[in-house]
Amino acid sequence: TLLSIVGSHPLLFAGFRESFMSTMRAVQGVDGKGLAAKFAKSFELSTIVPLALATLVAILTSDVGLVVSLIGSLFGAALVFIIPSFMFLSLQRRRAEQGLPKATKARSILMHLVLAYGLVMCLGGTTVTLLNSFTTIL
Repeated sequence: TLLSIVGSHPLLFAGFRESFMSTMRAVQGVDGKGLAAKFAKSFELSTIVPLALATLVAILTSDVGLVVSLIGSLFGAALVFIIPSFMFLSLQRRRAEQGLPKATKARSILMHLVLAYGLVMCLGGTTVTLLNSFTTIL
């Protein structure tokens, strides 16, 4: 297990850092100033800050199950319901701007309902996780 963690962490972190840096480049905007620009231009800063934050969370967290449950409740619903709905609605908006035919009204309504359902499930899952961890209600 130790060898697996030690061997996989650099691979996972390298992918995370590249995604983080590309996000910072997209956020920096046209002027190239500010904190996002510093992250996008500095390999060291974009390595040290996320690693320090991850280490801080690991040190301060005594219950790993809570962290895993929160990640599951937040990102599970987002990956299954919210992100695909946003992608569809964004594509539909782009098609309309280009003068291409859009999806049917029923499909658009369905995607808005799926998006709303995903948000409710995300909020509900997170609420249940927090209630289960910090209260005796559940």
